[in-house]
Amino acid sequence: MTRLPVLRLSPWIAALVLLIVTGCGSKSKYAGLSWKETLEEGKKIRSDESTPSKERFAAAEEAYRIALEKLQDAFDKETIKTSDMRELFNELESVLRTQGEKTEVEQVIKTKISLYTKYLGKDRVLTGAAHEALGHLYKKSGRKQMALVEYEEAMRIYKVNNRSSSAAKMKTLIDGLKAGSGGDKAPQ
Repeated sequence: MTRLPVLRLSPWIAALVLLIVTGCGSKSKYAGLSWKETLEEGKKIRSDESTPSKERFAAAEEAYRIALEKLQDAFDKETIKTSDMRELFNELESVLRTQGEKTEVEQVIKTKISLYTKYLGKDRVLTGAAHEALGHLYKKSGRKQMALVEYEEAMRIYKVNNRSSSAAKMKTLIDGLKAGSGGDKAPQ
């Protein structure tokens, strides 16, 4: 058996090779694109059925994450449509859920709450909906006390915005969690 020589690399070259191999250099393929264009590229990748779904979703997730980074930098430079921002979060959450990445979904929802609070306001309905979504995630994972906090904040926001049916739904969920039933039944 012939032994192959061991290639010795300096540490900085090894680190550079590792970055390239793991895909950390992939941001460059989106370098000239805006956050919205990067989002659109992610949507194209996600819908390209000629690529196996696992690879497709991973590549779309990468594009969406880069779009999210670019979005956070874009607030000071351009007017961001709420619908576009919501679309980015919906796409990223959907891809993560499809891949079974519950922990990552939680982080994205927290980022959504942070950005909505900062740029839209803490009392906007979308901010309330994000708190509600985080509450649902906590409830499903058995973190009922954390779910209560999120549902209570969502209810407060819905009340401020005169969304009585949404506030009533949160009240039912809160009461159910406090009673130990989980609050799964919404008012009719």
